[in-house]
Amino acid sequence: MPLTLETGLFVSLATVYGRDRVQGPTGNFIDSYRPISGLMDIPCMDTPTSPNRVQANEVRQIQQILSIGMRHVLLNRCFTDAPNWANEAYRVDVDGVMYELWGAENDSQTQMTRLELRLVQVQA
Repeated sequence: MPLTLETGLFVSLATVYGRDRVQGPTGNFIDSYRPISGLMDIPCMDTPTSPNRVQANEVRQIQQILSIGMRHVLLNRCFTDAPNWANEAYRVDVDGVMYELWGAENDSQTQMTRLELRLVQVQA
């Protein structure tokens, strides 16, 4: 891992957000997200999920295009509880872009954590 860090490839920053579900004045639930202490401004590498193959992940409907962008983010250290983050409906901000966390795993040597993120955009 020290050699990996010395490459200078961890140029992006990731912040993990947890969901705060509060009840509004009319009884409805309002979801807001807050940064989680200890999981802010983590140096990372942000890449497409499969740079070596073409992905067809666009669905077209009448008057709108739904684009789904998957990202693979490698954090510069291991977070042992990361595999549970997807169950908590966490979101991850990478360089100012907010993604939904779909999955997380640690490497076999517990040196780094990999995240699978999804960005969904709807355009008229």
